[in-house]
Amino acid sequence: MARMGETTYVKIACPSCSEHVEFPLEMRGHIINCPHCTLSMVLELPGAPQTPPPANLYQRLRALNNLHPKPVAINLPEPFRGDAQSRP
Repeated sequence: MARMGETTYVKIACPSCSEHVEFPLEMRGHIINCPHCTLSMVLELPGAPQTPPPANLYQRLRALNNLHPKPVAINLPEPFRGDAQSRP
């Protein structure tokens, strides 16, 4: 931990890209987008006893990172019938 003025900053590695992310200690527990890879991550202290995450935390992170693609409706064209009446 480094001291900058009155605020204590912590440096951790992003779990997705391993780049360093520095944040004020007061932000612990917040979900942010990594400034390097833009995927969502939880700001936690490494090696500190972890409180159990909220039950929906991992669902929220997966949704924020678009890790579960949603079904897409595809409108297919009418099938070609091949008869003379269907042609202009």
